[in-house]
Amino acid sequence: MSTSERSGGVSRTVAGIVMAIGGALLAIGTFLSFATVDAFGFSQSVTGWETDSNWFYLGAGLVLLVLGIVVLTVRAAGLRLVVGAIGLIVAGLMTVVAIMDLLGLDDEIPAEAAGQLTVSADIGLYMAIAGAIVGLIGSGMALFARSEEVPVAAPPPPPPVTPPAPPVG
Repeated sequence: MSTSERSGGVSRTVAGIVMAIGGALLAIGTFLSFATVDAFGFSQSVTGWETDSNWFYLGAGLVLLVLGIVVLTVRAAGLRLVVGAIGLIVAGLMTVVAIMDLLGLDDEIPAEAAGQLTVSADIGLYMAIAGAIVGLIGSGMALFARSEEVPVAAPPPPPPVTPPAPPVG
């Protein structure tokens, strides 16, 4: 049993897949409804693409997707650590930004219309938050992932030692 088998932990394959899924969720959420505004009996939905931070969400999602693929394909542990750290920064930042966007929806309502309209979060914003958190988990997993080592055959045993022949005489 090798050291990586005994230490448990997650493989880099699983870490890369989780990171890539988080990036995909974040990017897809950009194109879905982020919020719905209800006023005077009318309702209007706004997608993440129609917000000021559209490129930010989409770009971060695509970066996490690519980083996840890199974790899947790279064999060097040092490079995997760098990619995991970059993913941790991107996903952590996006988690904070998306949660702030969720909590700040009511701040978008003008003071004079405060009692007349409501803003509620929709599936796209929740998907972006979920994608950022999944990307954060995948990035953390990449930092601690074990390498899948290719099994190496053991060298053949040395030939048996024959005792020297007794002297003739």
